[in-house]
Amino acid sequence: MPQHFQKFRWLKKVGLLLSVSGLMFAPLRAENTLLNIDLTSKLEGTLTNTTSSFPNLLAVTGSKSQNEWGTIEVGTAPSGTNAPAGAFIFKDKTDGPAQGVALRVKVPDFSKTATTGTITIRMMIPVEPPYRAIFFFGEDWKKSATVILFHQRQISAYGGDKAPLEKLGNYAVDQWHELKVEFNFPKQTYSVYWDGEKSGDERPWTNKELNTVKSLTLFADDAPIDHNGEPVLYISQIKITENN
Repeated sequence: MPQHFQKFRWLKKVGLLLSVSGLMFAPLRAENTLLNIDLTSKLEGTLTNTTSSFPNLLAVTGSKSQNEWGTIEVGTAPSGTNAPAGAFIFKDKTDGPAQGVALRVKVPDFSKTATTGTITIRMMIPVEPPYRAIFFFGEDWKKSATVILFHQRQISAYGGDKAPLEKLGNYAVDQWHELKVEFNFPKQTYSVYWDGEKSGDERPWTNKELNTVKSLTLFADDAPIDHNGEPVLYISQIKITENN
């Protein structure tokens, strides 16, 4: 047999072995999208709890009356690099502690066979410090798998009452960013990705009594400053997926 044919047969064997070994040691995971709210079109209006376009969303804008703390509007996103067409616009008009507009997202049920689930948020903070946004991957400080804070141009993870905040990175004012949090359900750990880059190692859930993530609460600003109804947070996409 000519030498070049022998070489070809040897390469085919090596390629077959590599492909088989790849199937054995790196199986593909099936990703399933549970929710994808992506404001690719320029919608206009104020988000209320009767807005039929977004049945998974609940606007929290006051304790005594609607819009007491501010509003969440659906409108045109600010221009800039990779800017989307539309966004949820969080407008703040209170300086009280623990008072500020928030968006609560009902997370669709993750399947019992899911090993990981991800929540991705495309966002922009348009105000200078002092500022503090709090993203509860759950309901509140105690009933969440993790809590991510945005304050003084930093991103931090909350590890519990007695644990110091752990710095994850930095954000830039008036710039679009992407936050992705991946939850490992069997291990009860999570990983944070900021603009596509993984930030540190896996971290344990803040509350290990939880076995899943059922809600997402995006609290726009609890800094002691009244922004007089000006925007303090933009969110253009909320995407939730699972892998089996």
